Amino acid sequence: MSIIRNLTKKALYYGGYYDVLGRLNAPGENRLLIIFYHNLVEDKDFGGAWNRGCPSRGHFDAHVKFIKAHYRVISVEEAAKEIINKGRLEMPSVAITFDDGYASMYSIAFPVLRKHDVPATIYLPTDWINRKMIPWWITLKDLIRNIDFQKTGQRAAEDALGMSQTPVIDPELPQIRQRQILLSRAENFLRDLPDKVVRNSVNALKDLISKNDCFTPQDSDPLTWEQIREMAQAGVCFGAHTCSHLNLKHADLELSEREIAGSKREIEEKLNTKISGFAYPYGMDIDKYEKLKPILKKYDFDYATTASYGNNDNKSDLYMLYRTTLPITMSPALLGRSLKLDYWFNPR
Repeated sequence: MSIIRNLTKKALYYGGYYDVLGRLNAPGENRLLIIFYHNLVEDKDFGGAWNRGCPSRGHFDAHVKFIKAHYRVISVEEAAKEIINKGRLEMPSVAITFDDGYASMYSIAFPVLRKHDVPATIYLPTDWINRKMIPWWITLKDLIRNIDFQKTGQRAAEDALGMSQTPVIDPELPQIRQRQILLSRAENFLRDLPDKVVRNSVNALKDLISKNDCFTPQDSDPLTWEQIREMAQAGVCFGAHTCSHLNLKHADLELSEREIAGSKREIEEKLNTKISGFAYPYGMDIDKYEKLKPILKKYDFDYATTASYGNNDNKSDLYMLYRTTLPITMSPALLGRSLKLDYWFNPR
């Protein structure tokens, strides 16, 4: 069915349907689409059991190539300054961003960005860059990929995570599929909870698994400061993302300020440059972030990005910029369709 849908989308794209739709829905002002990514994988690793949702080098290269051919590609920093200084965007624009600072930003994204000569912005949780912590979702994945359901029952694992009300996963499924389903459920369940609750839940699962299974952590490294400095010297922008990837939805103002200011201060000291951008970790709870705008202004941020879907223009709140993702495809027609629809239609 998905094949038929994609063929239909391609036929509509090449048939000019989206061009007509665009002329009918063309915005009265130039807009900014901010595309965001997290991790990338090499082509040979794409589609692996534990890499679902991660675009490959080939996908990212196709995305950047298509974007550059059809839009002005600028950094969010440049777009924010243009709006601040000129009151508008001069051209239809796209910005490329990455959250969290995975090592693949250096090994995969950076060569592609240089190849196509386009800018990008990477938002760093500095405690991870400094190897002071491992993000909970990485530890969670390592734990669940090591579970043996014959030794550690599915329900016991869910109880440890506080997920006792979820439906039972079909025990007839292959164990790897059971693990994938459990991981997806656990990520969705935990990401909205306070950080302390999340840490306790993941530690409880770790304690349970260590009694029954051999837990072998997998490598998932962040960028190093040496790599970050090299990328910055080549024109890549960096922004703050708190120190510990704190869920600001649940944090009080004092802790939020320490995390926001601390991340900005360390990046500025390491790179000897002003950091003007911030990305809210998790990024979906826009109403909860209103309280943080005075902090962002106090520490001289020009803008902040969310993870909420939408596009931006000269009337957008620069401290609540919307972002979107692209389909994991190399098809120009599917990429073009997605970009045009995202650019024309403002969901708000």
